[in-house]
Amino acid sequence: MQSQMENQSGECYRSIGKLTLSRFIDTIVDNNLHALVITGNPTEDQLHAAWHDINSQYADAIGDAEYKLYLSLYKEITVHTLTLQAINACIETLKMFPHVELFDQLNELLKTDFKFDFKDQEKYSLTLKICASRSKGILMQLDLKKAQFDGIIKKFSESKAPNREYFQSVLITLSDHAKYPILDSITVFEFCERIHRLNRYHDQLKRNK
Repeated sequence: MQSQMENQSGECYRSIGKLTLSRFIDTIVDNNLHALVITGNPTEDQLHAAWHDINSQYADAIGDAEYKLYLSLYKEITVHTLTLQAINACIETLKMFPHVELFDQLNELLKTDFKFDFKDQEKYSLTLKICASRSKGILMQLDLKKAQFDGIIKKFSESKAPNREYFQSVLITLSDHAKYPILDSITVFEFCERIHRLNRYHDQLKRNK
């Protein structure tokens, strides 16, 4: 069902083996998630999900521990944000209309086992208020993760934040090693793999000395 929905609204790059480095740079440097679009008009949720997949794969391919922490926090922030949105949407809908599937979804999101008795309006309203109160715990976690995330972002921006100059410099270094131009039309996977191979080449040179 998810793939059908994506086809109806649009398609995004979800693999660093297909995404070109130029599009990756546009996304990470300019925060332009629409650079991930292949066809159609993907939703914001689809774009963020695609970017998370790309980011995770890039972190694994590069093998940078700090960047993985950055991605982990980004994922947690995204999950908490979407969870809160879903909880609020369920509560607002249930205030007007009882729906068994929404009862189950709300309990699943909150990790609770509340009984919703729409016939007893006073008890029903109280249960929904308790659900809203429970969601504040998720909000607190979200605020904490955002504070941690902001600290990492600040560190990146003050030291080695990825920017266009960084990627251009690496491409020049890779080109010098390959003896021919390496352009940003290569895939993100190839970019990462070439860096690893260059590092292995340098390591071999050191061992041969």
